[in-house]
Amino acid sequence: MSRFKSDEAIEIFVDDWYSELRKLSLEELRAGFGKVKDQFKKWPPELLEFIHLCELDYKDLGLPDYETAYEMALKRDWTFPFVWHVMQEADSFKVRTKPEKFAKQRFKDAYDKLLKQAAGGKDFSIPETTGIEYKKESYTQEQIQTAREEFLRMIGR
Repeated sequence: MSRFKSDEAIEIFVDDWYSELRKLSLEELRAGFGKVKDQFKKWPPELLEFIHLCELDYKDLGLPDYETAYEMALKRDWTFPFVWHVMQEADSFKVRTKPEKFAKQRFKDAYDKLLKQAAGGKDFSIPETTGIEYKKESYTQEQIQTAREEFLRMIGR
């Protein structure tokens, strides 16, 4: 027995699904179809249920969950550059110095915000850093002797 009472009901169903699903990326649709098999025995699920399944989560993005990311950040383990970015967004100084309850909430808020950006395709690589170049000066023996004599005169010797 069909869930639909008429051909018109099928058309409305298809139009509704099409208008919503076309807003999703192929990656989101794949995530949704991958999850729907495990979570719904009745086919098809309601449209909003399916759209919710299409939301990319940390597993879909190959990222650690919030708790693991928090522990990694405290250890400065940047295996996942995303964790470094979350720590920057959360203000690493505050996360390290404030009470744990406050620090975890701050980290969680940043994690959730950046997870949405990651799902939207934002790249989270660690930026290249440039240090200050150290230039070792080389002095002649004569320059060193002159500086030594000047220093001794300054201190009265």
